[in-house]
Amino acid sequence: MALIASTGWLPTSPAAAQSGIPAQYSTAYPNTGLPPGGYSERAVPQAPLAPQSTGRPTGWPSASPQGTGNGAGPHFQDPYYPDLHRTASAANMAPHHPTPTPVEGARILAKIDADVILYSEVAGPVNQAVQANIERYGGQLTPEQENMIRDIIIQSAIKELIPNKLLVADARRNIPAENMPKVMEQFEEKFDEDELPKLIKNAGVRDQFELDAKLRTLGTSLSRQKRAYVERTLGQQWLRQQLDFDREIPRQELLAYYQEHAADYEQPAQVRWQQLMKRPARYESETTKAEMAELGNQLQRGAPFDQLARAHSEGPSASQGGWFDWTTIGGDELSEVHLSRELEEALLLLPINRLSRIIEDNQGYHIVRVLERQPATRTPFEEVRAEIEEKLRRQDIDRQVKEYLARLQERATIWTVFDDRPQDGRVTGRPDAPGTYRE
Repeated sequence: MALIASTGWLPTSPAAAQSGIPAQYSTAYPNTGLPPGGYSERAVPQAPLAPQSTGRPTGWPSASPQGTGNGAGPHFQDPYYPDLHRTASAANMAPHHPTPTPVEGARILAKIDADVILYSEVAGPVNQAVQANIERYGGQLTPEQENMIRDIIIQSAIKELIPNKLLVADARRNIPAENMPKVMEQFEEKFDEDELPKLIKNAGVRDQFELDAKLRTLGTSLSRQKRAYVERTLGQQWLRQQLDFDREIPRQELLAYYQEHAADYEQPAQVRWQQLMKRPARYESETTKAEMAELGNQLQRGAPFDQLARAHSEGPSASQGGWFDWTTIGGDELSEVHLSRELEEALLLLPINRLSRIIEDNQGYHIVRVLERQPATRTPFEEVRAEIEEKLRRQDIDRQVKEYLARLQERATIWTVFDDRPQDGRVTGRPDAPGTYRE
């Protein structure tokens, strides 16, 4: 109390300052003889007033043997005072200990050595995801289905958190203890500068107080979000320091990749071409073929291809004079123009500006003319070397990350609430170690 008075938070009288009693409390005790103004240098405390005798209220425990006093009801004997009998029952006299109510956010979902993952760390995204699923199914989920969805989401969240918990623990083991407060302070400032404005905007609130209130409705809080950000950033930064981003990829390794994935660098042949097409009516195949032959004869006599296509063709580009821009030969099913095998062969082999014979396929009858062709080629190695190097570098970094996390995981003892459910499998995918819940 003296500390409170010395800080100026509460006014004190001189004597109260010496005793450590705040002034507003110095007059709060009646029958002590304190003057209204509190202690003074010449104030003499008066003797306390003598207590007044009162009658025993009806129903109080009786001091008379066997309930002969004012009390009533069953009696029991005090083991420490055998001559004193009381009327209250043992059940009524027993101390009351209320059953504690468990706090959901404090429920432990996983243990990673000395660290834990609490439900409060995943409550926000878990509750949001569960609510989204409830809305997706029109609120028709049974409690069992809702719990099943919640467990799946929690399991996924734990799986994502465990690697970073391992990284944070490794960072704390290796970063000098005297440097850690400064490191954490930098990450907290980064949260306030960069992350907090984004959270406020995304939540559609005005300030951090409204944000905190909204987060609490989801089972989390702003302080929890800040802590999660700091831990996540610490883990990511520590991981980056363990990786070699500048490893040189040997040329031979680049060439080997280029040769093994040659198909990725093949450029198929392409053509620009024109088409006349007729779709035969049922039972009129020969008639349609005869009409196609007549169109071919007109072309041979010099009739303009595009005019005949607009007037008689039934192909997809008839209104454009039968023209097709650069079309890939051997294109996949997603290509804009799907060519039959018969048409592909003609477009690959037909000399430029030469009319084809009448080609028959499952679509109908065709006469085509190739206007321009680009043969199939392979992109030279030197043109794709940088692309290959970047791809291999990313693969190498992924390999380093997996190997580093595997080493940390191998040394750690990991347990999750799902380890006791064989049907769910192990969250981290690591086989059991004898006698422990390792992953």
